[in-house]
Amino acid sequence: MRNGVIKRGVMLAAIMAANFGAAHGQAAPLQLKPTVSDDVAASTAVAVPAPVVVEDVSTSPRKIKKALADPYAPTGLDTGGLRLYPTLEVGGVFTSNVTQANTGGKSDFGLRLKPGLRFESDWSRHSWTGQASADILRYMSNPSLSTLTGSADTTFRLDIRRTTRADFTANFVANETGLGDTSLPGTAIEPRRDKSFGASVDLVHDFGGLEGAVKLALARSVYDDVRLSGGGTENNSDRAYIEPSLTLRATLGYSDARLRPYAEVAYAPRTHDLSVDRNGNRRDSQGFSGALGVNLNDGPIWQGDVALTYLVRNYADAGLQAASALGLRGRLGWSPTELLKFEATSGVDLGETAVAGIGGTKTWSAGLSATYGLWNNLEAKAGLGVALSNTGSAVTSTTTATAGLDWKMNPNMSAGILYQGTWFGDGTAAGTANYDEQRVMTRVVFKR
Repeated sequence: MRNGVIKRGVMLAAIMAANFGAAHGQAAPLQLKPTVSDDVAASTAVAVPAPVVVEDVSTSPRKIKKALADPYAPTGLDTGGLRLYPTLEVGGVFTSNVTQANTGGKSDFGLRLKPGLRFESDWSRHSWTGQASADILRYMSNPSLSTLTGSADTTFRLDIRRTTRADFTANFVANETGLGDTSLPGTAIEPRRDKSFGASVDLVHDFGGLEGAVKLALARSVYDDVRLSGGGTENNSDRAYIEPSLTLRATLGYSDARLRPYAEVAYAPRTHDLSVDRNGNRRDSQGFSGALGVNLNDGPIWQGDVALTYLVRNYADAGLQAASALGLRGRLGWSPTELLKFEATSGVDLGETAVAGIGGTKTWSAGLSATYGLWNNLEAKAGLGVALSNTGSAVTSTTTATAGLDWKMNPNMSAGILYQGTWFGDGTAAGTANYDEQRVMTRVVFKR
């Protein structure tokens, strides 16, 4: 009898202690089965040992969900705070017109090697991302036309306060202009190698429904000399310039809004290494631009940023007429289903030229690409792009069509084949610089 009273008293005291602890924020007693109304506590309670699930604890929940959704996504290498994604692409290229000639084009076969590295941080605050890649293409019969291109960029986001951040970026691009481009002399025997460098700092503050941004940037562009038939070279040192810029931007709406309209103005002067170019023109200029656009973020279906942009550039030389261009800039993605994705792009630009008496080259571009998942590891891709350039004496056109397949074998290996057709028109009645080139490219990609 006495023992029964003691046992009932102990049980009553335990129940009262549990209720008192829960009411005063103390730890609740261990539960073997979590309650439905306490999901958070259940997910963090150290109760009965559960089966071990192998997953990277340094990966955020969003990244884990993405990795689980795509079993063929590379897992990367964890270095403690940074995750590295190295890749190596090996393939072959067949071209029907390696010299991009108007008539009598020569076919050739090339070997392609493309190493790359991408990285991203996994920090609770701030972030750091970046990528670097090189594209080496060597032709068998025309080694002088072999190409070496590459790019690298990085972005560091510094969260200063809850509503204030700073974005620091740096980038490098090495590109090549082919023999079919009208900016190269007809006697050129190799592509022109162009390089650009850039860095910027962007300070962004959210005032509550209105976001303001101030961006300072510095860009540098250089152009290598080109070898000509007969032993001479084209000196392109007069093309090199430096371009600082200041951009102001105001965006309406909160960061999670579906539609966020914005207005932007920028000032970007250009100063050339040589005050006078090969034709005696002073090419230094003052550039201004304005844009009205909208940022679209409607979940996985619609994503993008499109702006109506106006550019104008005034030149130091009185003999060079001011250049201006109006067009759309940005990209828009649409995913009507999980298997089908579309992306539309557009652009407008005022580029440099060395043609006597002409200030700049106006360029408009537009493209549409589609990706369809035939199976969970096989995708079909197709695209169409058009670019128009007003060189001052003619309007050139470049049309590009692509079609291909990508096969994901496993998270560490994929393969693909791509067709690319290019048709160029020089805009003149004679069309002596017109050309077309058909390419077939195969690749195997190793990734980690």
